[in-house]
Amino acid sequence: KILSIYGEYVMKLVLNTPGTYLSRRGDCFCIRTKEEENEISARKVEQIILTTQSAISTDAIELALSFQIDIIILKYTGQPLARIWHPNISNTNILRRKQLQLVQHPYGLKLVINWMSQKLYNQAHLLRELAVNRRDERKQVIHEVIRIIECNLESIKKLDSNTSIGEVRNNLLGYEGYASRKYFETISFLLPKKYQFKGRSKRPSLDPFNCVLNYCYGMLYATIENLCLLVGFDPYIGIMHTDQYNKKSFVFDLIERYRGLVDEFVVKLFTRRKIKQEFFDIQSDSEYLLNEIGKRFVIQEYFKYAERRRRYKGKNLKLKDMIHYDLQLLAKDILEVNL
Repeated sequence: KILSIYGEYVMKLVLNTPGTYLSRRGDCFCIRTKEEENEISARKVEQIILTTQSAISTDAIELALSFQIDIIILKYTGQPLARIWHPNISNTNILRRKQLQLVQHPYGLKLVINWMSQKLYNQAHLLRELAVNRRDERKQVIHEVIRIIECNLESIKKLDSNTSIGEVRNNLLGYEGYASRKYFETISFLLPKKYQFKGRSKRPSLDPFNCVLNYCYGMLYATIENLCLLVGFDPYIGIMHTDQYNKKSFVFDLIERYRGLVDEFVVKLFTRRKIKQEFFDIQSDSEYLLNEIGKRFVIQEYFKYAERRRRYKGKNLKLKDMIHYDLQLLAKDILEVNL
């Protein structure tokens, strides 16, 4: 009912039961439901995630901020609804001014080409992994799609990088979109038959696979937004994605290079038959939603996966640390480039 995902010394506290109330008792969080009450030291908590009809007191918020604990409120789809952070969070005005200039500068386009190239590379890599143990006609299908993705990857790399994103956006979206469409067709082809799907559906999610994938993307969005703020970026100032009111365009830009890691996680949940039909509720418009049992399972498995250390740029890092490391390097490069 109350999910606590343990790392080596800290945990992610996920309040997933309707009616759960989080309050403060000294330097501890007090978690109360109808059935029980628990206390957890704030020193052991890294992040608090609230979902479905839970509540938090202002005293608990104050305690979290004093320990620099990130607080996220998720929608039923897994998308971040709100975030609470300290008003003195690190901020670099020079970095944000330069961030504004990237959309008109060739360096901004080079960044986007790099991110999109990484996305397609990750797609091909995942399909290559899924083909390893195949001994039927599916292996040939997979390798044909890998060839298509790699062809579109090369086309993206060959785009004129000495102009601005506006000049090549349509071409870039065309190459990326076609590769991703073939990629997800192949992912569907490799899933157990009852979980195969007709294509990507975001809102609403029209099948179990897209429902779980969208929910996990939502948790990844929340992580990237938090790290943007910590490093000093403005989540709303995008390069590839056009600026719209209340749209975190820069988060949408950055997530592209990490989607493949979430895809891998979700595909393995389905191919290893860990996902059950009872995890979902179906709305009148055929929208699939994770119910309380489904959310509990997916969130717990996701954070286990995110806490796993992997070799990345010569370091053994968790998913959050990988992204943080990349954003720190990106900030350094943007501050040094002559825009």
